[in-house]
Amino acid sequence: MDELYDLIDALIDEDECSFDHHGHCQAHSYFGEPGQCPHNKAKKVLEQRQESGHVGTIVSGQNYTKVWELLKEARDEADAEGLGRVSSGIEVLLELINHRCTKHR
Repeated sequence: MDELYDLIDALIDEDECSFDHHGHCQAHSYFGEPGQCPHNKAKKVLEQRQESGHVGTIVSGQNYTKVWELLKEARDEADAEGLGRVSSGIEVLLELINHRCTKHR
């Protein structure tokens, strides 16, 4: 599980969200569910983890394609095990990777 938190930390954009009048995040070019920028969600996940006393390391230089495949596999396994909360956390990571790859094309 620490590896997932490390991935969140590595992929998150440190810029603060900037929501327009429709609730879309202009800072991260996120136009999905209003007010639900994955960077904002990920920051909250990391804050909660830090508040609980957990400290992780930053992963750098990840191969996004490989990480994407590993996370999809982990999400599917979590779904099969009935671990909806874990699956939701992995879904946030997948959104972050997708956004990061799209932003840097």
